[in-house]
Amino acid sequence: MQFLSNLLAEARGSLNGTVFSRNKAGAYTRGRTKPVNPNTPAQSATRATFAAISFAWSELTFNQVIDWNAFAQTLTRINKLGQPYVPSGRQMFMEINRNYVAVREGDFATRSAPPTNATSPAFMDGTFVFAGGVGAGSVNALTLDITQDITGNRVIVQASNVMGPGRQATSVPYKQVGIFEEGANLLPAYQAMFSTAAIAGNLIHFRLRTVDVTTGVSGGWTYFTLELIAGP
Repeated sequence: MQFLSNLLAEARGSLNGTVFSRNKAGAYTRGRTKPVNPNTPAQSATRATFAAISFAWSELTFNQVIDWNAFAQTLTRINKLGQPYVPSGRQMFMEINRNYVAVREGDFATRSAPPTNATSPAFMDGTFVFAGGVGAGSVNALTLDITQDITGNRVIVQASNVMGPGRQATSVPYKQVGIFEEGANLLPAYQAMFSTAAIAGNLIHFRLRTVDVTTGVSGGWTYFTLELIAGP
């Protein structure tokens, strides 16, 4: 659990069956429930990847670990409370290699040395354009069109189910739709994951980030909301 001040004015996580969190209305608590574990193929694949990368870390030499620790010291991350912190070498090894394996799809070779350039790919808000519509009760077009040059990068796309208006993009559950090249048609992958019929005026929330296929370095999440419109 993370918290600010000795009086728990701000907290995250759980304690004695109570979960501390925050939404747009402010801080709140709720009872802790045991999460469901359906053990889907996607979950199994994710766990296998995590285990493989963890094992790869244990196989690094002493000098390689020193290199990753030094690399991590040059970076800053933000925790759940919005506070900056410096990650560990192991954290960066896991993050970089999860991205590296993900964008290479099936190639489980990991990077034993940190990238020489820790700069995330150039990535600006508002660069995603989705052509979407509602026809016969379902989305009939969903194409990724990025207006800036992202040569050497692929895009991780996560999305929500079709939702009614009013939900904020940062407060919805996301599932990973896939990893795509610029100009890709997202519709088949989206429909395979979500089956709810679309209604004009409803929303699909997306979050997307680029990953450099050579280094595994990723950009931050960019949020985008698509309003469904009536199609032909």
